[in-house]
Amino acid sequence: MAASGVLGKLKVILGVDAKNLQKGLTKSEKSLSQFGGVVRRTGDELNRIFVRGLQASTAALVGFGAASAKIGSDFEAAMQFVGATANATGKEMEKLEAEARLIGSTTLFTARQAAQGMTEFARAGMTTNEIISASRPAMLLAGATMTDMATATQGMSATLNQFGLDTSEATRVSDILALATRKSLFNLTGLLTAMKYGGPQARAYGMSLEEATAAMMEFRNLGLEAHQAGVYFRMMLAKTGKVTPEAERELKKYGLTTESISLKTNSFAGVLENLAKASIPKAEGAMERIFGVRAGPVVQALVENMQQGKDEFDNFTEALLGAGGTTEDMYNRVLDT
Repeated sequence: MAASGVLGKLKVILGVDAKNLQKGLTKSEKSLSQFGGVVRRTGDELNRIFVRGLQASTAALVGFGAASAKIGSDFEAAMQFVGATANATGKEMEKLEAEARLIGSTTLFTARQAAQGMTEFARAGMTTNEIISASRPAMLLAGATMTDMATATQGMSATLNQFGLDTSEATRVSDILALATRKSLFNLTGLLTAMKYGGPQARAYGMSLEEATAAMMEFRNLGLEAHQAGVYFRMMLAKTGKVTPEAERELKKYGLTTESISLKTNSFAGVLENLAKASIPKAEGAMERIFGVRAGPVVQALVENMQQGKDEFDNFTEALLGAGGTTEDMYNRVLDT
């Protein structure tokens, strides 16, 4: 009985364990199958990600190449326009293109923008050498004053013409314009607007670029709008050159003559000094009768500043005469910010 009992127990145990073993193996097989599926799916997903990444990279490279080609094409087109406007020869085109590329690699502006600036100079009738001479100072002026290229190049060209200056004076002009924006209420656009009105008249009366700029800086600092500074300055100059009978009588009343306000015999500051010494009362409206109803009150304000020792003309003129290097200094400061 004891032996048969043991055998029965072993049979039961082995039977039960076999069943459990079978269940365990079936479960493991299922788990392995599931794991294999996960691995396959992961591999497929990684493959898709790689393919998509490769496609995106390829598209980006193609896009970059297309953009680079377009930039190159735009530059070439801009240079062709410069050449056509300037009527440049093949060798001259090579010089212009080299300068545009140099500006594009050493300034805030691209070679294409440099080419567009050159076009403005070509439109003003500059030769190839003149364009090359004026381009870099104009680009630096645009950067120093945070102005667009067209404004700087057109303004540079106009100022040179207004005062009959050679393009070799481009750096001087750039420095004067830049310093004026540093020491007055003018920005470059406003200053060039004032110059448009007052520049030719100032030259006609023998004033230098520095003197004319200093005078208009004074007008602007009184709070006049930029165009008013140029217009009223022009009006004042016109009245000093063509004194009406009424103005002559008014001058005589205060011990002055037409020569006292003539720019042929006085500097701009000298005219203000003569008027200041005459102590013309503001209430009588004499300045309006001498210089007109619009320019008269402005001249009165300048004269009063002269009487109070606040006149800035001489200081401005001196600063502008020593303006060399201002544009580059301002430009570098802009780069550092």
